[in-house]
Amino acid sequence: MKRKTPLEGGARKKPAYQKPTATKLHSTPAAKSRYKPKLHSKPSALSQPSSSQVVVKAESRTLTIDDYVVSYTNSLARSTPSTGFQSAGTLVKNEVITIDDTDDDEKPTEISEGMRLDTTQDYISKLDIDRPLLIVAGAGSGKTTTLCARVIEMIRRGVLPASILVITFTNKAAGELKARIKKYMEASQMDSGGRMPFASTFHSWCYGLIMRNYRLVGLAQCPMIAAADSEHLAVLKVALQRIEDCRMLALCEGLLGLVAGEPVPVCEEGEEGAMPVFVDFADARWAAVAAATKERYDVTVDQIAAMQPSEAGERTVVSRKKFGAQAQAAADEMSVTRSLFQFLAAKQKGRVAELEPINYAGKFGGKDAGSCIMSFIYRAKSRGDLPKDYPPFEAAVLKAYNATLERFNLIDFDDMLRLANDLLGVPEVLETVRAEFRYLLVDEFQDLNQLQMSLVLKMQQHSGRITAVGDERQSIYAFRGATCEHNFQTFLDWFVDATVERSVEGTMASLTQNYRSHQSIVDLGNIVARDTIGESALLGRLRVPLMALPSAPVVPVSVWHSDSHHEEAANITSKIKELIDSGDCKAADIAVISRCLNFGAYHPTGLIEAGLMTKGIPYVVRGGHSALKSKRMQLFLALIRVVANTDDDIATRICLGDAVKSLGPANLRKLEAVRADSGMKPISLFAKMEIAAQRAHVVTKPAAESLAGFVASIRGWQAQLGLSPLRRLVEVMFREFVAETDDDAKSAPIWGKAAASKGTDGLWTMVDAILEGFLDSPDALPPQDDGDSSFAWDRKADPRGPCTKMLLRAFSGQLCLLSTSAEGISVVRGPDEKVKDKDDVVVITTVHQAKGLEWKHVFIPHFIENLFPMKFRSENPADKAVIRERDAVREPSPKEQHYREEGRLAYVAITRAKLGLYISVLAQYPMPWMENFLGDLKPSRYLPAIMCPPGKPKHRSRGFEYGHDYNSDCEY
Repeated sequence: MKRKTPLEGGARKKPAYQKPTATKLHSTPAAKSRYKPKLHSKPSALSQPSSSQVVVKAESRTLTIDDYVVSYTNSLARSTPSTGFQSAGTLVKNEVITIDDTDDDEKPTEISEGMRLDTTQDYISKLDIDRPLLIVAGAGSGKTTTLCARVIEMIRRGVLPASILVITFTNKAAGELKARIKKYMEASQMDSGGRMPFASTFHSWCYGLIMRNYRLVGLAQCPMIAAADSEHLAVLKVALQRIEDCRMLALCEGLLGLVAGEPVPVCEEGEEGAMPVFVDFADARWAAVAAATKERYDVTVDQIAAMQPSEAGERTVVSRKKFGAQAQAAADEMSVTRSLFQFLAAKQKGRVAELEPINYAGKFGGKDAGSCIMSFIYRAKSRGDLPKDYPPFEAAVLKAYNATLERFNLIDFDDMLRLANDLLGVPEVLETVRAEFRYLLVDEFQDLNQLQMSLVLKMQQHSGRITAVGDERQSIYAFRGATCEHNFQTFLDWFVDATVERSVEGTMASLTQNYRSHQSIVDLGNIVARDTIGESALLGRLRVPLMALPSAPVVPVSVWHSDSHHEEAANITSKIKELIDSGDCKAADIAVISRCLNFGAYHPTGLIEAGLMTKGIPYVVRGGHSALKSKRMQLFLALIRVVANTDDDIATRICLGDAVKSLGPANLRKLEAVRADSGMKPISLFAKMEIAAQRAHVVTKPAAESLAGFVASIRGWQAQLGLSPLRRLVEVMFREFVAETDDDAKSAPIWGKAAASKGTDGLWTMVDAILEGFLDSPDALPPQDDGDSSFAWDRKADPRGPCTKMLLRAFSGQLCLLSTSAEGISVVRGPDEKVKDKDDVVVITTVHQAKGLEWKHVFIPHFIENLFPMKFRSENPADKAVIRERDAVREPSPKEQHYREEGRLAYVAITRAKLGLYISVLAQYPMPWMENFLGDLKPSRYLPAIMCPPGKPKHRSRGFEYGHDYNSDCEY
């Protein structure tokens, strides 16, 4: 069929509005061409619309940027104008390109019942399954459907389902992939051979690998997971205490003339505070100090510990920097090593100086030392950095933290990835994994960090049977170590631009058809996303703009101005009520997406929540309700860990705070001071509890009775190992110590006793569901534990038989891995908490939680500079301090990277909307203190200047140091 140009007209009815008469898009299209915006051309002037653009109504205008045309309105009208407004892109599709009925470009192909693919998706899914494939899939382009179709195609070509590994990032996504693949296989009557393709998160797969092979990396026991932030802080506190202990050790060795294993580093000139030092095998070296002290002064460690402070030396010899109230209390208690140090210091006062405090807060850039140090540790470990990659100060802290985890046989999420990489470095393990999983599919490829990327390369280095699906526009996890450009460059270098083996070359394909949103939303997303490329030639190579369906309805994007956050909340809640009352959508079709749920002490969605409550509209808040943050869940996991390993002081300390009554700070200090009878030999906190429960006058009588009861429970549960099944054991633990424990107010609506008073316990309901899934999931089970020295590697543990320590550890791991987020579990709030349909609620969420989801109508509040995007504060200490050579891929500066990621967050938020997108701009900061803290108020840099609401107080933009300043001509 002949394709008509705009000048030739057409048989279709002329629209009610006047078409633009001059625009780039209205050139005669090439044969079978589609609307493809020219992304890399220089941007047009944005200050004023061109004379050829026609304003339909005073409240509505048309925005043109290069080839993009976005219909939008600044009106607060409660209904969409009946005439509608179409973009130039839609005009091209509807009138310029007329596709004959025989043209099947857009006709979906049905490959099985319930799965319909367009031509591009069908083509990509059928590409050679034995060659590497990189799929760049934009928002709403059907990547999950294509990924599932690729799996089905593999099975059709004779691949055993059990040899396919699909890796994703969330438990919800993994579950959805499993369900859809199973549905398509059953609809196509495919035989799975009793095993389905293995769909899992990275961490779940890695922990399973560790459970089966931990001894090959030198571990005596399968490690357990420390997942909660509070546990990491507890580990850090012990690590910093060990650093102090090592500093005293080095000085004692110097006083006695012993040869130290490592010299004490000194601070550089101009730095305040002392230099931290951490040494391995400190216990053995302290024993040598004790022996030399006895030989020289004829006094034992027990005699020194029994001395009064005046005899051993004044306690003020050790001057400590306060690190939390508990740490300070522990520092005030005379430990054996501290007593020994002070004794030697008193004997040779002229040779020892006072121990200067270590300025952690100053070094890591913040008042809250714990949070600042953990931010450094998280960033360093997520990139796979080692202590040797940092200067002595940072190296000592990182080394002490890792050593403390190892001391208690614990790992965090980054350690899982590191250990899995170490295991794949063992030839027999790597060979087994490659033989078990011949085909690998990776979802959300842009979110891999360097450890995860290393796992992918090791598994597929010499085969290339890998399919990776990702979108660099949606890379929003740099704070977790995700390296978008590194990932894509590495894939291209290894699999696309070079051969994996002889004659094996990879392919790169793109999904560009957006099936979710209308034209204005798609074009606005393209506009925002293009400022996230910077000067990167790599991202320019990957970037293919999205296109909306020609049949998609065209609705203007609403950009609202509000004089205050009170007015903004009123506008949003009124519009939400109008949408629901109209019957066009349900509450569940509406989302409020905020950049964050807490900004310091300010709650950005607080007034919106109050407005919804007042109007009787039920809503749900997603984000920040992880079960791991619940005190009850942490207690439950701690109980399991103590039963499996009584040397785990971190878990024991959690139990002391929540399960052992009558143990105040004074009794806790006395308990910490308990020593074994063998002098310098260190003992666990649980062993101290046993001693204190048996000895009189160590702690008060009520505390001793409580300690004795707790110790008896732990020993009783350990005695049941090998006798009782797992379900009975964990249910008794929960009922005895967790069921009646008070929780904090924030998590109580979901995980606390409030739910139990209504007949259900929310936490146990979740635990029971995870337990059932664990019992029925062979892939999550550990090998059969035949004792402390051997495993039956060829068979799985019996989940319903007598419980072993290994099975208990595996279940603990599942609890941590499956309860780290609030996927599908949130606080539903409504009038009097009475909501008929728990699923029909408005969703209030963060951008990170919203990724991968979609709603008919999306509201984005506080779309102003320094709140969205968040203001760049400073470079992460791990990025500043690292001294190792970085990868060849040029990384943007920290500030540039920050605003690129903020732009991607804006892109993700915008592209969640299907029909209605409402962006709210404030005329003043919500809180008075923000002006001094954040600077001048301006609309977000990701809102094109022409879309800024007019007629408001003028705040001339001073421009931005990074990226194109869309707001430079905006008077707001």
